[in-house]
Amino acid sequence: MMSVTQGCLGHGSLRLSESVHGYIVKAGFESDLSLMNSVLDMYLSFGCLDIAGGFFAKMEAKDVISWTNMMGFMLDIAHPVEALQLFSQMRDSRIDVNVVAMMIVTSACTILGDLTKGRSVHGQIVVLGFGSELPIVNSLLTMYSSCGDLGCATILFDQIGRKSLVSWTAMISGLVSNGQPREGLHLLIRMRREEPFHLDSVTLICCVASSSEMANLELCEQLHGCSFRSGLIQSVDVQNSLVAAYGRCGYAGIAFRVFQSMRCRNVVSWNVMISSFGINGRAEEALCLFQEMENFGEKPDIITFVNALNTCVHSGMVDEGLKVFERMLKEEQINPRAERYGCLVGMLARAGRLEEVRKLAELATDDKAASSAWWALLGGGTSVVHLVLQKLLQQKCVRSVHGMQVMLCRRG
Repeated sequence: MMSVTQGCLGHGSLRLSESVHGYIVKAGFESDLSLMNSVLDMYLSFGCLDIAGGFFAKMEAKDVISWTNMMGFMLDIAHPVEALQLFSQMRDSRIDVNVVAMMIVTSACTILGDLTKGRSVHGQIVVLGFGSELPIVNSLLTMYSSCGDLGCATILFDQIGRKSLVSWTAMISGLVSNGQPREGLHLLIRMRREEPFHLDSVTLICCVASSSEMANLELCEQLHGCSFRSGLIQSVDVQNSLVAAYGRCGYAGIAFRVFQSMRCRNVVSWNVMISSFGINGRAEEALCLFQEMENFGEKPDIITFVNALNTCVHSGMVDEGLKVFERMLKEEQINPRAERYGCLVGMLARAGRLEEVRKLAELATDDKAASSAWWALLGGGTSVVHLVLQKLLQQKCVRSVHGMQVMLCRRG
């Protein structure tokens, strides 16, 4: 029966899985814990918490595999709090934990950014005798770095006798993400000197991000060359990181050459190139790329629209910005964050197009968005703007007006 349940994993039929489960029950195999864990895996494969959770709750017996499979599933569906709750229940059930369980718990703390809980888990890891297990130590490195505690991360890293590539990458990534790109690059140099590892894409991307943060063109070019020598240039993620880095360094032309050389592109590729043109004052090229995107079979996402909108705002391209915003609202059914309303309203206000400001601000779908839009109008900076807003306030056309009347009085 084990092979039958495993066969159902790739079949995708809930009805078939339930039939197999029913046969197992009728055949009296419910006492076979290994088989029940296989049934649990079968239900977990559907990604439905109600189905998998219901079966898990009804299991008469559970072992560490049952618990860790369910905990891992909770992480996969972005329920880290529930994963930690399951761990506590497992401990209450007197089930001996294993390396997998502790890695899941550590990852849950990383996702939550809960340093206090993470330190508590670290203490349990030491007490339970898993403190020297390299996969767990690597997971702790990531947790401490993600929570901003580079001191503990560095101590842990230095205590590792034989580091893996994952160890080095976790520490390099932690340094870069916590605003220490130069230290991250120094660690890469040390890794290349001390260890015989072949560079992987994750480590290379971390280092490219470092060159981007420092706006160091020479370093970016060196890493670009390294990507060719290591064969990693074929990775779309590596190429995307290079496009972004060259853009951040102020060389949108080089970024575009990398973009053009890509055999495969994804939505991130288009986003970083549009952003690179935008931040370097090449607004027309950014918008042209935005228009071309769908011709190449790539659908814009919210990041695409934000990049295009920011380009219009910073370049004072009012009409183009309105077109992007309207498309975002109508065609793509994307509900912009409040800041986007404020951003566009501020641009219109500075251009003196106050009637369009009023219409746009009234499109805001919630009070937070409306408030952001009206505050941006208030920041338009001209007496005409203030007079118009005062009139709208009096007519009660403006929502979320708390505090605005006071500010207008002060500025009046």
